Amino acid sequence: MKNKELNTTELGNNILVLSPHPDDEILGIGGLIAYLKEKGKEINIVYVTNADSYSKPVKIFFNKRFCRPIDFIKIATMKQEEAKNALKEVGIKKKNIFFLCYPGGGLHELLGKHYSSLNLYCAIGTRVNKSPYENCYKKSAPFCGKSLLEDLRNIIDSIRPSDFFIPSPYDTHADHWATCIFTLLALGSLDSKKMNIFTQTTQTLSKNPMLSTTEHSSTNEPRIWTYLIHYDNWPSPKGLNSDLPLLPPQQLNDEWLFFQIPCIQKKLIALNAYKTVMKADHLYLKSFIRKNEFVKHFTPTELYYQNLNEFIINQFNLFSEIRFHYTIKNSFEVHSGKISNSKNLYAFLKKMKSEIKNINYLILYDYVNYRVKYRIRPKLVNFNWIKINHN
Repeated sequence: MKNKELNTTELGNNILVLSPHPDDEILGIGGLIAYLKEKGKEINIVYVTNADSYSKPVKIFFNKRFCRPIDFIKIATMKQEEAKNALKEVGIKKKNIFFLCYPGGGLHELLGKHYSSLNLYCAIGTRVNKSPYENCYKKSAPFCGKSLLEDLRNIIDSIRPSDFFIPSPYDTHADHWATCIFTLLALGSLDSKKMNIFTQTTQTLSKNPMLSTTEHSSTNEPRIWTYLIHYDNWPSPKGLNSDLPLLPPQQLNDEWLFFQIPCIQKKLIALNAYKTVMKADHLYLKSFIRKNEFVKHFTPTELYYQNLNEFIINQFNLFSEIRFHYTIKNSFEVHSGKISNSKNLYAFLKKMKSEIKNINYLILYDYVNYRVKYRIRPKLVNFNWIKINHN
């Protein structure tokens, strides 16, 4: 099947890129960023973390077997400067760069029990529960999901992007799929009247119980594009192969859109600006220096159910990427966004039993091990375990 090309003329003039760590933006869409800047697009980059839990570059740089918290902070501060240098190579100015400085390796924890400011997360590397960095969007940002969502809402509301580029929900790195989810939650929690973001119509299931779609009520909504960095042993082969195409993992049969990079050398120069991580993982990082990049237009999609007689589904808003069949015992209303990666299922549900107080919550279902892996409580209310079976 012939690969579809990304039509860059369809992109708006105000673009926001969410990068879990410094270097992800260059790895995933560095060539596209450089091209769009040459075309006069306004592009802002948000680094959610400083990758301050990854010990390999710290050990190499300081020549140590064991790393102290201050060592992680020093390397992360260096990564911020490297990020500025890398983005300069693709045309991004310092005023368009945001460092949120949340804990590397811990973003998924901020979706769970560390969502509340009453239970801050202690970072793996730096061993602090607030940002220790001077160059930080919010000084001493507390490590909790509520604070991160607030920062994302404020940035999005001030920039008002036409297009978002965010990590794929299929990305197997926890910081990446967590960044994806946080962005979607931030979009959903914005005032839709300000930006027409995801203003959707209430919709019931059609006569065909196996197919439902969500219609957008506004054509002025920003578009979301996803890019992939981590997925099993992908990409392969490792190392610099700039004459080869970059193809998606075979397991992901989505409709990816390809962008042919006009100047591969510019992307390589930008990547080389990340000196600390290049010393540690140059073969892996150079695997993304290929002829092309690819993204996916992230839209509400079809959602398939099994044993629908066990469901009461009245309305839903989908940020859906779900491809799985599953059964929920007892009756639930699908109340809000759903999203998944290759091994995880997320869903906002509302329990419909009248004798139990209605509860909104987010679950992560590990269908490989047939169990609920995390329970995520945005409203921090008490509720019972919900058993979900995967067929």
